[in-house]
Amino acid sequence: DQNGNECMAVDNASLSTILVNLEQLVIWSQLTHLSYFHSRLDLLEILLDSGPNIESLELNDTHFLKMMKEKDGGKTYSKIKKLKFDVDEVLVLENVDYLCKLFPNVKSLIISFEMITNVYEILPLLIETLEDINYLDIYLSSFEQFDLEAWKAFMNTLFNNSVFDYNEFHIWIWFDK
Repeated sequence: DQNGNECMAVDNASLSTILVNLEQLVIWSQLTHLSYFHSRLDLLEILLDSGPNIESLELNDTHFLKMMKEKDGGKTYSKIKKLKFDVDEVLVLENVDYLCKLFPNVKSLIISFEMITNVYEILPLLIETLEDINYLDIYLSSFEQFDLEAWKAFMNTLFNNSVFDYNEFHIWIWFDK
């Protein structure tokens, strides 16, 4: 590179070869978190299958849900307990059912929504379907329609016990169903 550091360029064709040899570099049994910022679904699946103790997954793009849905091999990743999507990607209603099917044991979800109305629409589905979920970190692109009293009433309809905090960009929710 420009600073005189050694770099290795990897194209898509050689990346799969590198993954095969990655077990010589990575102790898969000790890997618990995976941040995946590549665009190939097949490589993500290889990595998740290779790491028996990966419980935390960060994806840069919700389009993976669409790609996995289109492929629909009936595969689930029940070992994933913490799931995070990049804040620039928003969860849409069409992908909620598949997200819940693909990652059924998620306890902690970090996700973005475009507006608070999307949260009111999607959150009940997530809570109902993901049986183990107890923490949400919600990033909102727009807080223009956020009403604290309406939010408290909404929370009381969903949860037996909950605590939440918020700022101009996030809502954090800890709860019991």
